[in-house]
Amino acid sequence: MAQQHQPDLILLDIMMPELDGMEVLKRLRKNPQTREIPVIAVTGMNENREYFLSAGFDDWLGKPIEFEELEEVIRRHI
Repeated sequence: MAQQHQPDLILLDIMMPELDGMEVLKRLRKNPQTREIPVIAVTGMNENREYFLSAGFDDWLGKPIEFEELEEVIRRHI
């Protein structure tokens, strides 16, 4: 879907059925058509920002998402 629609930014949940967010991120980064799209981790996991940045995400948001924080992250990346 990302390859077909070329979004400006992807909010990617980490905990999903079948494929988790880490695997989706790997696939996005491997594909030349999607590797430059900013990908933001969305998670309820108790990890810090550096964990997700080192995994290849451009940023992260903890759940529950605060609107002001979401707006700030989006502005930072597009």
